[in-house]
Order: sequence, then structure tokens, then C-alpha cells
Amino acid sequence: MGSMHSEQVGFQGIELTREIAFPGDVRFDPDRVILQGQYRDQLSAYRAKKNWVETLTANFLLEEGHDYELSVDSRVADGLFILHCGFISACGRYAFWRLTNEQAPEAQYLIETAHIPNSESRGDDFVSAPDLKPLVDDGTQALREIEQKARSISKILTGFRAWLYK
Repeated sequence: MGSMHSEQVGFQGIELTREIAFPGDVRFDPDRVILQGQYRDQLSAYRAKKNWVETLTANFLLEEGHDYELSVDSRVADGLFILHCGFISACGRYAFWRLTNEQAPEAQYLIETAHIPNSESRGDDFVSAPDLKPLVDDGTQALREIEQKARSISKILTGFRAWLYK
């Protein structure tokens, strides 16, 4: 009789040499009023979907199907699973505006990290999760950041001049 090992011809063991990463990226389109999450595995996409529903319900009292619609599409060729959230009602669109204009930071963070398993060992993933970004960046975000830095520098220089010429 052969051993159990010899019966499993063609089976390859997998050795995990590092922790599994959970990459995810959430973007928004203000013209179409949608959030779009991009994930590398199906489990992360469906985990995010579940957590998005919980977040939208708890933080904005929205109802799926009435205020927003969720769907998961797979792009096997690209190795991506896309979570789409379209906001339908006026309440849904207001929640979208709050999420994308830094008016609901706690809910925004929950949306950004919804795909990460909730465990102590995933702490670094929660900290390093990317912020919401426009789906199509036409350069206006970079321009806003430059303008904000210029205003900050201008304030510093104005304060320095006032102190210098006292």
C-alpha cells in the first residue's frame, strides 16, 4: 500500500512566508455619484460590501435598494473585483457628498478599510489604507493641494513679517 503522500500526486503544498496582504482602493465619481472599491480577491470585495452596508445604515440611516445600490463585478483578466455603490435618493446623494468632502471622517475610514479582516494582526493594514480618491483625477486634486500649501506658507510668512516688524 502506498502512503498518503504518494496518493496525492500533483498536489503542491503552499508555504506562507509572509502575511497575506489585503490591497484595496476606494475611489469616487462626483458626476455619477458613485463609490467604487477595487480589490484583488473576491472575499475582500464581499467583505467590503457587507461592511459598506453596515456603515451606510449605521451612520446615515440609508436603505440598500432605496437610497443606494451595490454590486460586485469581476474582471478576471485584470485580477480585480470591483464593488460599485450608486447613490439614488437625495439622502443617499447627501451621504455621498459627506463621505467625499471630509464631512463624515469616521464613516469614510470605515468605507476605506471595509475589506480588511477585523483582527489585531491587521493593524498596519488599517493604518496604511489609502484615502478616498477621485475615480478620474483630472489634476484638480493636486492643484487644490498645491493651493492649500501655498496658503499655509503665506500665513506663515505673514506671521513672520508681523513678528519681525513689531
